[in-house]
Amino acid sequence: YVDDDDRLCAAGHATQASWNGSVAGLPGGWDRMLADSFDLDDRAPDTLGALAVVVDPTWTGQGLSALVLAGFKASAARRGLRRVLVPVRPTEKSGRPDLDFDAYCALRRGDGEAVDGWIRTHERCGGEVVGISPLSQHVEAPLDAWERWAGRSLVGEPRAHVPGSLGPVELDHR
Repeated sequence: YVDDDDRLCAAGHATQASWNGSVAGLPGGWDRMLADSFDLDDRAPDTLGALAVVVDPTWTGQGLSALVLAGFKASAARRGLRRVLVPVRPTEKSGRPDLDFDAYCALRRGDGEAVDGWIRTHERCGGEVVGISPLSQHVEAPLDAWERWAGRSLVGEPRAHVPGSLGPVELDHR
């Protein structure tokens, strides 16, 4: 999506995927879905797999995320794909490291809508949470990188909270 001056305001990135629609058949998260899209073997793509929705910070709160999600649906329909699968990264989960993903994703406001704004946007667009993949994006890095991201020493800690992470980081000190 572009503004009146042709500047990019929001964009969505997606790939083709194959998914049977069942919880058991979910690809296991974002990185597994992306890898599977390159290895469909004899499976015909039947699903549009969303990889990212990016909105320029000056345009947040303007409903562009919902427009990108609608664009995913329209793109899937044009290509004859049966469904859209969006591995959602709950944007506010990092503020609740004390909760596991199931508990966090189940949190509701007084009006019944999801506490997390990104989950709420998806639900308002007709999406539903069909499964939780707490290991959706696996990141391996040396201890010094994790310490930089954490802003402190992590020596001897088996698990640590790193600001911005959605859950505790498991540390292997071998």
